[in-house]
Amino acid sequence: MNCKQHPHTPAVAPCRGCGAGLCTSCLAADARQLCPDCQRQQHEAWCRYQRQRALHYLRCLLIYGVLYWVGYEWNIGGRPHVSGYMLAAIQAGYQWGIKGEYYRLRSWRGEETMVIERRGGCFELLFNLTLGVVFSPLVLLNNVVRAVYHGYRYLRYR
Repeated sequence: MNCKQHPHTPAVAPCRGCGAGLCTSCLAADARQLCPDCQRQQHEAWCRYQRQRALHYLRCLLIYGVLYWVGYEWNIGGRPHVSGYMLAAIQAGYQWGIKGEYYRLRSWRGEETMVIERRGGCFELLFNLTLGVVFSPLVLLNNVVRAVYHGYRYLRYR
């Protein structure tokens, strides 16, 4: 078998992605033992993952802002800041608390890593609200930091 990039050079190892042959100079250029096509595909998948994460955290921040504004405008209980904070806290608790029926955690390669079952009902709402009231500022800060982090990595390495 010959190298995929250098057809006149004998291959010393297969590519871990597609199985094509790689010569010693290709192996020295990439420690992951991938051919240039597989490197490009892996890099594109990584960039897509960074972009999706940045957009996810930006959407969460938008939802917090809208919920806070709605609560502030409704002025529930005569204290607009508190009612806005409570609505944003529900979303914060939901983000860090108990979530949907079944949700699947996936790695950046798209491989399924874990499945979590739902325990729902009134307990879910109260638990998420309590968690959100306590940790809402931390959740907001976490979303800002992660949106900036993933956005920076996407823009820098794309």
